[in-house]
Amino acid sequence: MHKASSFNPRSLVFCIYSYINSVSNLESHHASNVVNVAHLGNRDGVYFHWDDWVDLSPANKHLDHSRTLYPDGKCDASLKEFSSVNPYFMESYNTKVLRGMVNLYCVKDIPKRILAATDSGFVEVPVLGRKRIGQGGMPRKISKESVVKKMEDSELALSYSDQAESVLRFHPYKRFQREIDIEPQDFIFDPEQQIFALKDALNKNTILGDDLQYLQFLETSNAEVDSADRFFKYPWIYTDVIAGRSHHTSFPFFKRYISNRERQSVLHHLVRVWFKFAESQNVNSWVNYGSLLGWVYNGVNMPWDTDIDVQLPIAQLDRLSRKFNSTIIIENPRDGNAKYLFEVSPTYIRQGNGRNFIDARFIDINSGLYIDLSALSHTTHQPPPAFYKSHESQSDMSRLKSMPVHCKNWNWHSLDELLPIRHTFFEGASVYIPRNVLTILDRKYGADSYTTKLTFNNHRYRLDLRLWVPENECTRACGAALTLFGSAKWLSKCRSQWLEDEMKIVAQSAERHTQLNLGPDAPADYSISSYEDLPIARKDAWDYYNDINNKAVSNSNWYIAS
Repeated sequence: MHKASSFNPRSLVFCIYSYINSVSNLESHHASNVVNVAHLGNRDGVYFHWDDWVDLSPANKHLDHSRTLYPDGKCDASLKEFSSVNPYFMESYNTKVLRGMVNLYCVKDIPKRILAATDSGFVEVPVLGRKRIGQGGMPRKISKESVVKKMEDSELALSYSDQAESVLRFHPYKRFQREIDIEPQDFIFDPEQQIFALKDALNKNTILGDDLQYLQFLETSNAEVDSADRFFKYPWIYTDVIAGRSHHTSFPFFKRYISNRERQSVLHHLVRVWFKFAESQNVNSWVNYGSLLGWVYNGVNMPWDTDIDVQLPIAQLDRLSRKFNSTIIIENPRDGNAKYLFEVSPTYIRQGNGRNFIDARFIDINSGLYIDLSALSHTTHQPPPAFYKSHESQSDMSRLKSMPVHCKNWNWHSLDELLPIRHTFFEGASVYIPRNVLTILDRKYGADSYTTKLTFNNHRYRLDLRLWVPENECTRACGAALTLFGSAKWLSKCRSQWLEDEMKIVAQSAERHTQLNLGPDAPADYSISSYEDLPIARKDAWDYYNDINNKAVSNSNWYIAS
């Protein structure tokens, strides 16, 4: 598919940084003329069409006629009808892929803004409306070096511009802290109280335009949350009845199945961009559940895990949603070519009917892989007996101070086991995790789920390698001599390209994890300023296939040396 497609993800990114550079230079000279960067937009923002941002080539036979007839990206009625079928309608693989691609072209809402990553922060660019630029309006062959140079130029130009007069907004990265003790009030959100306060301001004619729009949203969502269909859709395919392979991607971005190692690469890039974005907005989030379990072993996600689980307080999600719901975030081109969609379900405001237990997602728009974002709330619902049983060892005073919170999938926590959240490294990047890891994993997965459990999901955790290794890896070299498993002789016999590649990828993360953690709940005393994030270790997925197709490499390794 990669070889057959002419889509180059660098082309539009090059144009976006060119736009930022151009607008910043114009603003610094107080010019008022229209900016013309590959017909991307004007000094008030850029146009957006999913056909420019996502490789929709699997649906070219369906879309080429519309592209010729309506170059700006309009869609005829028949295509709209084809793309509007509920993704939960079970279909064949090919039909589902086509429907998703056409849905993006014709139906899917466009984002409200774009955040382009630089070395020091994100540049916010407004989106004017839906309009297709097309391949003819963009440079075709763009190297990574040229995009990085354009990013550097735009950052420099922005530093000299007058941001008070510019349409562009800069959001600097924030330095991570060793610990953050979140205010309990951030776990409380009552839409009825919010509506009452906003209506009071409306009656007094003191409400602002943004608050009026927020009031309209809250009233609509509060009225519909008990009957709402699931907001985040999975692409259902006939074979999913047995395999369920497409359930871990987000419709309509699903265009193919993702191999294990490509998925690991996407998530490796994804997690560091999310935490930089959240931190830049003073939003406190942390890794939990399956991802936290992976961290306990060697500081990275388990190789079979299909997503990353992240939690945050509901009031902070509300604040982030009001400001950045429906935003595209561009990865720093030094690291890769990814673009992510931050999208919030309108049902996040309260529990609802149980169909929407995921409140928001951070979606890789090329693959459909994502971070699940779950908001924790303190509500009038009572925790189950098992939750209280896990806190029996606490004193009465501790239990009184420990406020229970839960997500919409009824996973319960006490604030004292979560807070203060603490800094660590996951997939080589700065993230936060809960204060008490073992209590959470014990209640969720059982006491044997971490460290002592060394076999799971057809993998074995090799303590000597600090790596999860598939059970069938090196079977040809080792045969039935299972006694070799765990010995140095096994490694010397195993001539596995996969193993050598994966060891290089994970080695630095595993080494740092061991160095900075005496145990899951015993972090070493270290200064964050002494430890920068580790370099990207897994190739960007598009670069990986591009290198192979253009014979720029002599192997199929995913490891990228720093």
